[in-house]
Amino acid sequence: MKIHKGVTASITVLIALAGCGGSGSSSTGAGATTPSPAMSATSAATGQSSSVATASASEDDASSMTAMAVAKMVAAKKPGSKIVEYTEDNDPNNLLGRPNGYTAAANIQWIPAESGAGELDVSRGASVEQWATNKDAVQRAKYLQTIFKSAPAFGSEYSFVKGPILLRVTGAIKPSQAKTLNVIDGDMVTAD
Repeated sequence: MKIHKGVTASITVLIALAGCGGSGSSSTGAGATTPSPAMSATSAATGQSSSVATASASEDDASSMTAMAVAKMVAAKKPGSKIVEYTEDNDPNNLLGRPNGYTAAANIQWIPAESGAGELDVSRGASVEQWATNKDAVQRAKYLQTIFKSAPAFGSEYSFVKGPILLRVTGAIKPSQAKTLNVIDGDMVTAD
């Protein structure tokens, strides 16, 4: 019986902490990253390899960034881009707002869709995922990079992390171009 009460207390504390964590999402409620369904689009005109280390002092600035704000900064560097904010209805990963998922996300599109590429696929430009913590963002980036390393047929992408923000950029562009799109000045994450 004592063990049961301890487990219950631990779960209660974890639930309370989970409710306190994370960064806020944008006012329209967004959050995810990869390919698929319908979306609400807006015109962008309007609107080193190695594993990443833990947080630095400048990550305090990153914790105030939102997925949409970063998406707008990336789109400003790619005239004619379209930004699509993720919702729980169009999130192709089904991670938005879910346990172990991101709190917000947006997709930036400047490359025409190729056959087989989903509407919100990173291969069409870039995506920004906003996680509850830097650790979560790094973990997601490493997971994705491990998939690309293990299965090159899936293509490639650049993953930049700063604070809770993961900026994913299509691997179809040159490294120098990807570097200019690293508007968060994040660290590049690679597979271990």
